[in-house]
This record gives sequence, C-alpha cells and structure tokens, in this order.
Amino acid sequence: RTSTGDYVANRASRKISKVHDRIFVCRSGSAADTQALTGFLQNYLGQHSIEIGKPPAVNTCANLFQIMAYNNKDNLMAGLI
Repeated sequence: RTSTGDYVANRASRKISKVHDRIFVCRSGSAADTQALTGFLQNYLGQHSIEIGKPPAVNTCANLFQIMAYNNKDNLMAGLI
C-alpha cells in the first residue's frame, strides 16, 4: 500500500521494480525517493551493459544502490532490498 501519513493513498501499489532484465528491487520508504533511485540505476545499468557487452552482475547493481543511497542518506527516506 502507499500511504501519505495516516491516509492510504493507494492500497494496491507495486513495490517491486525491474532494474534490468533479470534484476529486481523491493522498495520501501518514500515512493518518490525509491522510484528516483531505481530510475537512475536503470539508466546507468543500461549504459553499463552496453559498454561491457553482457548483462550487469547483481553485485554491481547492489553496490551502486548502496553507494547512491549512502551518499544521499541525509536527503532520502528510502529502503531497498
């Protein structure tokens, strides 16, 4: 569900997002923050896979999420699995 304070804005929202062909992320926290992080990573991993000529590793994706979330920890309310 997606809530805004005590009000449930959408009780059937999608919390699992596709990052790349075989990589998905489970989002929690601020929907705007998690969607923005996921969008940045989709773009970056798309370019990365073209550069290396094969699909990106899950470990690469996880490390990028970790770096981006940690570097912006004071500005984000996001949790990603």
